[in-house]
Formats: sequence, C-alpha cells, structure tokens
Amino acid sequence: MGFIDFAIDRLMLKGGAMGPLNAVVGGKTKRYVNTQTTHGQSIAYSQCSAVRSAINKRALAQSNLRIWALDDRSRAIMNPTVKADMEMLAKMNEAQDFRQFTHMLTVFLLTYGKAFVYKHKLYGTDRHYYYVVPNSLVTPAYQSVKNELDRLYRPKVTKWQVTLPGGVMEIAADKMEVFWDKHAPIDPMNPERVSRLAPMSWVVSTLITIEETMQQFMADGGARGIIGLGAKDVDMLTAPFLNEEMADIQDKLKKYGSLSDQWKYIVTKGASTYTPMLPPVDDLKMPEIYNHNKVELYDAYGIPAAFTVRETRFKALPEAKLMFYTDTVIPEGVDIVNSILEMVGVPKRDWTYAPDWSHLDIYQDALAKKGVALQTASQGLNSLVQSEIITKREAKDILDSFLPETLQ
Repeated sequence: MGFIDFAIDRLMLKGGAMGPLNAVVGGKTKRYVNTQTTHGQSIAYSQCSAVRSAINKRALAQSNLRIWALDDRSRAIMNPTVKADMEMLAKMNEAQDFRQFTHMLTVFLLTYGKAFVYKHKLYGTDRHYYYVVPNSLVTPAYQSVKNELDRLYRPKVTKWQVTLPGGVMEIAADKMEVFWDKHAPIDPMNPERVSRLAPMSWVVSTLITIEETMQQFMADGGARGIIGLGAKDVDMLTAPFLNEEMADIQDKLKKYGSLSDQWKYIVTKGASTYTPMLPPVDDLKMPEIYNHNKVELYDAYGIPAAFTVRETRFKALPEAKLMFYTDTVIPEGVDIVNSILEMVGVPKRDWTYAPDWSHLDIYQDALAKKGVALQTASQGLNSLVQSEIITKREAKDILDSFLPETLQ
C-alpha cells in the first residue's frame, strides 16, 4: 500500500487527528509516562483526557482563522493573483481543506514539538498535495560528518524513512517539510526544539493515575460495606433458610447502586450490624491535585487557568478567551500560517497574507465600540475641516486610527 493510500485511510478517513495517535498505543498505561520520548508523548495524548483537551482546544482555536491579503496600510485587497493563491490553499489534499489540514497539523505540532508533512507532486502538473505524517513512523537519515559538533548543531538530513505496514518507504529530503513548535521549551542538551510535554512527565503521569483511580472507584471500587443478618447461635448460623435469605438479599442488592450487577455489599450471617467500607476518597484530595496539575499543563500550552475552573468559568471566560487568542493563538498562528505559505510556494507579493480572528464573538464587542468612536470622531473632524482648522488629508490620517485594520 502506497503512502498516499495509507495517509487517506489511516490519518483522515479513520479517526481524523486522533487516528494516528490512537494507532500507536492501546490499552492501559504504566503509572509513569516518560513524555520526553515520542512514544510517551503518544501515550500522553491517547490516555490523558487533560492533555487531549488542551491540545484540541489549541487546534480548534487555530483552525478558526481566516486569511486576508493586506496592503502596506493593512487594508484588505482582492485581485486575480490573491484568488489563485487562496484556491491553492483551499484544498491541501483530496481529503482535507485548509482548515482541516491546519487542525491536524497543530495537533501533531503541539503533541510532539514538530510535525512532518509529505509533499506529493501530482503527476503532469505543478500542483502538490500535502499530508501530515505521524511522528512515530518517521526516521531521518543523516549525512555522515567528521565533527560531532556538526552532527549536533548542523545535522543534515539526506532522506526520510517512513515505516508503513507494507515496508519502509524512503522519501527524498526535499519532499518532507518539518514544522517546529517555535514556542516550545528548548533543551540545553539538544539544539532541536522539543515537545511541551517533554518536561511534564510527572504532571501527565499524575493526571493519568488520578483519572484511572477515579474510574476504578466508580466501576470496581470494592464493597461499600458489610451487612450482618443477626444470627445469634450455631443453630441459626447453620439453618438452611438463612443461606437462602442471604443469597436473596445479595441478589437484590446487586440491582442498586452506581453500576448494576456488582457486589456492592457483603452479606454475612453474623450479628445484626452494618460496617461501612468506603475508601477515604475525600482524604486523597484527588480533585484538587488533578486541577493543580491540569492548570500547570494548560499553562504550558498558553491556555488561561479560567478554562479549568468550572465554578467561575462563565464569569471569567470572556476575558480569559480574549487573553487566550491575543497572547497565544494569534502570535503562534502567524508562525504556522507563514510556514504553510512558504511550504506551498506562495512567492513574495506586493501585499502580505495575514491570519485573522476578528470574526469571533470575543472581538465583535471591540469592533462595535470602535464603530461608535469612529462616528463621534468623524463628526468632530468634519467640523474642524469645515472651519479650515485642519485639512481633509489630516482628518483622514486621524480617522485611520479608528478604523478596523481590514477596512483602512
């Protein structure tokens, strides 16, 4: 099976962005996950809902962008060349448009710190299709060097090897584009940028452990207590009717509780008592510990802590969402868009292409306030022009500061 068929079948049509990650690992994890490795990062995404939530939040925010062509005064423009460039970005491959491709690319980028994109040239045309390749399948082959410092700081890839079900596929160095998470931490012992998950082995391990523990408490937490039927002597203990009664009570108790058909209580023939056996869940402070580690994880991905606190979420969310986009999504989104434009071969134009999120509700209020300010300013400037205190050109320069960038 060729790489393109494999990519379409495994990466897009069978599971989207999560498909290749879930294909790498399965089953329960060990209690400690080494997130400094590609395999550990795959486990973190696949097994930890907090990691998956953080990365998917970022990917969804990134895929919300629109791209504008702007002139040197940040005014939106449209011409035949812009339309041709936008059409080239509209279909990244036969299964993904720009939005879907960007979402998937961001998932891999934020999980592993880098993402690999295979560039396939369509036969008989100058057009390429682009496919994100799972990191766990890619192995670089480096050019041999005499100086170890060159290997460490200036490694040169001669080809890429992609491990497929049918064997190893070799790809020329210029047919694979490598995207880097430019905002990830840098390992002093490794000049390459690393995943944001790399220094978070204990955070991720703790989150996974708590998630598994809470699930086990609910599904298989052992007996809630011991119920004694009140037998006082040997005759009662050996009486056949008590055995039947004990079995009947036990059968009825299995029908009640958090899960059906479970042994929720132990029934004995002894003294008429009830002894609770619930584990001290509150003493473990698991929700508090879980949320503390989740906040630390979200912080690594530039997600405000308000997204993790449900009680105050709706009060703080608008401000937190604005901060999330302004401080994290937009600056990092510009880097991703510029890298994609470079990959698809959009040459330097007389204008620039810029990602834009102003259509989102968090920015609409700011635009409305600007509209009110624009109307007030235009009325005041009109009076100044009529009085010949300032010229029309001077009024126009002042008015530009009140206009949204895409309308100037």
